[in-house]
Amino acid sequence: MKKILILFFLPLFAGCLKDNFIDPVSLVLESEAELLHFFEEQGDYINSPDAPSLIDAAEVYTNLNNYLIIDVRSRQDYLNGHIETAKNIPNNELLNYLLSNNAGSYSKIVIVSSNGQASAYYTSLLRLYGLNNIYTLNFGMAYWNIDFAQEWLQKINTSSGISIYNNNNYTKGSFTDLPIVFEPGGDITSLAKHRISFLIERGFVNKVDDIDETIIGSVMYFICYGSFDLYYSPSRNGPGHPPDAILYRERIDLRSTNFLQTLPTAKDILIYDYSGQYSAAVTAYLRVLGYNANSFLFGACQLFYSRMIEYMSPYAFIPERINNFPYITEN
Repeated sequence: MKKILILFFLPLFAGCLKDNFIDPVSLVLESEAELLHFFEEQGDYINSPDAPSLIDAAEVYTNLNNYLIIDVRSRQDYLNGHIETAKNIPNNELLNYLLSNNAGSYSKIVIVSSNGQASAYYTSLLRLYGLNNIYTLNFGMAYWNIDFAQEWLQKINTSSGISIYNNNNYTKGSFTDLPIVFEPGGDITSLAKHRISFLIERGFVNKVDDIDETIIGSVMYFICYGSFDLYYSPSRNGPGHPPDAILYRERIDLRSTNFLQTLPTAKDILIYDYSGQYSAAVTAYLRVLGYNANSFLFGACQLFYSRMIEYMSPYAFIPERINNFPYITEN
């Protein structure tokens, strides 16, 4: 098979569509579908019932001495308050820590972040790596104790742009080749694990929020990843979704046999779901495959929160569900 040397860039975003430059990595184009088929044959995690592997704070609290709890927040945030048995492991040490500490010996390993976005991203990557006992704390520390919930409380909102939302069924893109890329040499398992390791070490560089939704369609390929209820308004007689948002049904449409290859390879992809946690997991998967994917932080909870509360409350951040579990400070 002919190998083509290319430069692959992983463009990420911070703030309002501001570029974060990441050094290019020299890679070699192999068989396009090989990596995709590898993940699907290994259980197709992102399309399986296991994704995004959320675990509730109550279960973690009752298993503090049984589960391995890893807090991936900054050192200062950890010292300001953390779950009693949690270990503070930065993302650039996360995979090595797990592999060096017999991760398979724990019934469950729980990744904890501030709001559940970053931990869902790392959980997805670790699951793709083959660690099937990894879970992400649902809504992060924000559901552990009210003292950590301010960011979520500030984000739940109904967007000022909702007046231009609609129920149009925007069509998916044309089918394209896959952007699968590999480093030279090695078998598919090694190549996949090396790529995942690279992304974990790079971190969850993703701050796509508070965007003027009127320009998203022209700048990014905007995806609603979820159900018909998330995409359309009730009875389709009210604001449904931002202009240009395209529905990809969860656990169905991002399979190789369905519509995965309608994702653009030459345009940035932005994904919103219910709370930003599933979209973070999908973002991780798509980045492994080579797509320039980003997650809309906090999801529909900051697009049309009142509709989430009324029709999709199991997936919404609900202040009344915040726990009052104890935590440790070390300042």
